[in-house]
Amino acid sequence: MFITLVVFISSCVSRSSYFDEIILQNLKQYEDIAEIYDYRKIKEYNEGNKHIVVYQYKVKLKTDKVLKEAQTNILDILKKSPFLVELSTRCGINFITGKQPCIIEDKAIFKKTANGWILK
Repeated sequence: MFITLVVFISSCVSRSSYFDEIILQNLKQYEDIAEIYDYRKIKEYNEGNKHIVVYQYKVKLKTDKVLKEAQTNILDILKKSPFLVELSTRCGINFITGKQPCIIEDKAIFKKTANGWILK
């Protein structure tokens, strides 16, 4: 009984940290234009063949980097523009100027497939 419980707990922990790693890896693509920190999971749950993680993080725009990036590599900044628009809409003018961090709460939905879990 004890061994079964230990195996069950360790499998839950590793699966949970797997989802966190995927979320953090996804956020990492924006590190050149924004400082992302204080990630924390709020809750996670299953819904049919989906695993949902609700999480929160702080983000502060690196305005000097965004301006430089816009001048030197327009294609790169265009790829990140949906992220920038979403942040400016959620966080307001103080965020855009880089003076104040913003707290973002979001959720990630993972779908179970024959090849494992994928982020939708």
